[in-house]
Amino acid sequence: MGSDSQTWIFGALTAGYFFSGSLGNVFITPLCRLFKNNYSLILFFLRLFMGVLFFVLALQINIAGFTVFYLTLFLFNGMNNAPHATIFNGQIPSEKRSTLLSFESLFLQIGGLLGTLIMGYISHNISITIAWFTGSAVLVLSCFTYLFLFLSKQGIVKRKYN
Repeated sequence: MGSDSQTWIFGALTAGYFFSGSLGNVFITPLCRLFKNNYSLILFFLRLFMGVLFFVLALQINIAGFTVFYLTLFLFNGMNNAPHATIFNGQIPSEKRSTLLSFESLFLQIGGLLGTLIMGYISHNISITIAWFTGSAVLVLSCFTYLFLFLSKQGIVKRKYN
C-alpha cells in the first residue's frame, strides 16, 4: 500500500464488508422467491460462487480489483445466513433445537480457529495466494453438501438414514 497514511483503506474495507453483508441479507428474500424457496439449491450456488470469488480474489494484484471482489464475496456471504437457518430449523425438532444450535456454534468456532491456524501456516510457509486458493477449494467442496440435500429432497439421491 505504500505509506502509513493509507491505513484508512482497512477501515473502509471493514465498513464495506459490513454493508455488503447487510445488502446480501436484503437481496436473499427476492432470490429465494425466484428459486421457489429451494434453500439448499440456493446455498449450493451461493457457496459455489463464493468459492469462485475466493479464487478470483487470490489473483488480484491491485487494491481496486481486490476491493470489488472482496465486497462481492461478503455480499454473497450475507445471503447465506437466512436460507441456512431456515433449513436447519426445518429439520430439527424444537425440543432439540437450542442444543443443536449450541453445537453448531461450537463447531463453527472450532472450524474458524482451525481454519485460521491452517491458513496462517500456509500463508507464512507457502504464500497468501495459495492460502486463498485453499479457502476457495474448501468452499467449493462444502457447496456439494447443499447439492446433496437438494437432490435427496427431489428423490434423485436416496439417503441411507431415516
